[in-house]
Amino acid sequence: LGATLCTRSKPQCEACPFQSNCLAYANETVAQRPTSKPKKKNPTKELWLLDIKSEQGVLFEKRPPTGIWGSLYSLPELSREYTLDEIEDQIEGVFGLKVGSIKASEPFKHIFSHYDLIAHPVEINVSAQALSKIEEKQFYWLNEEEVKDKGLPAPIKNYLGRRK
Repeated sequence: LGATLCTRSKPQCEACPFQSNCLAYANETVAQRPTSKPKKKNPTKELWLLDIKSEQGVLFEKRPPTGIWGSLYSLPELSREYTLDEIEDQIEGVFGLKVGSIKASEPFKHIFSHYDLIAHPVEINVSAQALSKIEEKQFYWLNEEEVKDKGLPAPIKNYLGRRK
């Protein structure tokens, strides 16, 4: 009956054999039934977005083929558990780059279907010393022209457009 008479948009109460027992009909609340499920709140994830610049360009990571932003070029990420000083240590340790300056920028939000992302960009100027160490790990220096030819996630493309 729910598929034919007791429908959400056009209930046909006059033709329903259960009309005399229907509480929604008796209380004149048919239009309020059925109620929508309460919307589930998406969890929020936060991360540092590393905008690492040198005379060779901006450092990008080619993401793995599966997962969020699969096979796209994106800025490297780091957990928000790190402080700015610890970010500097990570850049020197992981990438072999000497940090010249580091500055946090305005965070931005991106909504995925299953979680909300708050990215906290950090603008970092470095001297590129260990390029071979970086390229082994799917990291690449890209200049402005090269970036135009690469597939970038929309939020990263928007961020790069705003920071110019």
